[in-house]
Amino acid sequence: MGDHSASIFYTSAQSSLFSNLPIDFIQTCALGGVSKAPFSSCNIAYHTGDVPDLVATNRRQILRYFDNKQLLWCDQIHSAHIADATDPYVAHQLTKGAIQADGILCADASYVALIMVADCNPVLVYDPKCNIFALVHAGRAGVCGRILTQAVQALKAKGSKPSDLLVFVGSSIRSCCYEISLSLCEQIANNFGEQYIHMRNGSGMLDLIAMLQDECSALGIKDEHLEILDSCTACDERLFSYRRASKKQTQTGRFGIFASLR
Repeated sequence: MGDHSASIFYTSAQSSLFSNLPIDFIQTCALGGVSKAPFSSCNIAYHTGDVPDLVATNRRQILRYFDNKQLLWCDQIHSAHIADATDPYVAHQLTKGAIQADGILCADASYVALIMVADCNPVLVYDPKCNIFALVHAGRAGVCGRILTQAVQALKAKGSKPSDLLVFVGSSIRSCCYEISLSLCEQIANNFGEQYIHMRNGSGMLDLIAMLQDECSALGIKDEHLEILDSCTACDERLFSYRRASKKQTQTGRFGIFASLR
């Protein structure tokens, strides 16, 4: 068994925005688990080709911090779909990872929700007044598909007001490392604005964080209610990075955010 504390990269207890609220979250990292190379060592995703029993062990060691509550997770497909776990049938399916979605809406303190990433943005949106949250997987496809807007709309349908919402964006690939094709640069510039593309030595670098910040602002989320972890997955080898692994022509695991209401 690995060192459990080494599996943890950042928690709500470290957050000035979330530390005193009745919600707990943990962002994991690549360290402290039991998976073998190339998934060393705290891979929490079954779909990577890792040994399922080792993935299950890695998940269990994180769930101990949540008193072993039941886990909800999606079959993530880079969509903008939010699975509503306030529906008992949907929640039951999510305990098996049996729903294709890239977000989970949760208002039940008996569950822990999980979103897995290896460069994409893990985003938590929490309403402290209604005590409900959405956890989403926002990569390029998700950000361009406005998955954050879909999450906010789902929360509004449950009575939330955007001005009350708190948002945490965990580690992800940042504009220092996220090179995209010139054709994709042109597409994003045309659809969303040139300000999200930074040219460097003839290459286009995409700034998903700026896109998320502007989307939050457009949704009515207050600037002081947004926390972005200063952490690039491609730069920090304590985290799994699909982009970094691809350059080495190897497989990679997934880290993620686990979140639960108290």
